[in-house]
Amino acid sequence: MARVVVTPAPVFMRARRALALVLLSMAAGCGCRERWAREDPKANRVVIGGLSLSLPDGFVRKAYQRSREVLNIPGQSTEQVFASWEGPREQSFCLFFWSVHPPRDLGPMVAAKQWKTRIAGQEAEAAETEMFMGLKQRVFVTWLERPGGGGRFVMYARNVPRETFDGILATMSF
Repeated sequence: MARVVVTPAPVFMRARRALALVLLSMAAGCGCRERWAREDPKANRVVIGGLSLSLPDGFVRKAYQRSREVLNIPGQSTEQVFASWEGPREQSFCLFFWSVHPPRDLGPMVAAKQWKTRIAGQEAEAAETEMFMGLKQRVFVTWLERPGGGGRFVMYARNVPRETFDGILATMSF
């Protein structure tokens, strides 16, 4: 004859509550509670919007700004993260992430050269510009959407050789 063990309800409820607390703590540690960025300074590695990337030696974070931006759709908004890093010889790498899509156009761009590249396993477009964000400036720029939607990125670099830009893109993964 099979033996049936009945767990008293209060013990079961405490165990369930304890498990929920453990899972919430793990989620917070993984950055799942509205934290869009994590950094590992030793590896010069950063994760923003689920996109992990490494920056070349000598690059240090210059800016990190997070805001909620209103979209042109009534009642809708997007989480925006802007981060930038500076390296030697006035080199810089900048990244925008939007949890939905950009709230507005960032300004006119004129591409001098365009090419296809792979970023985090996805085919993407990249360009070298003559004008970017409405200003006459030479930058390397690329755009990326998170797999399955749920976020968009614009990444650009100033005063870096194309090999450095391509090298940063090659480190990216989701």
